Amino acid sequence: QSFEFHVKVEEVEKILFVETAKPLESGETKVLRICRFMNGEGGSLCSLILGDSGDDAVRWFDGMKERYEGK
Repeated sequence: QSFEFHVKVEEVEKILFVETAKPLESGETKVLRICRFMNGEGGSLCSLILGDSGDDAVRWFDGMKERYEGK
């Protein structure tokens, strides 16, 4: 499974890295890690959700958040 993704970078004003808790039917909670590309009016151009929740993926997300958030 592969796909192409195109975004008009000139429309991206900032990037937000969001972590939000999602309750599961089992009573557990899943943390969603989302990268949102925002336009100048504060609207979302796209949201990318990290599918992996392993330690390496969390470290990668945290590193991206530290490096790029708000840019």
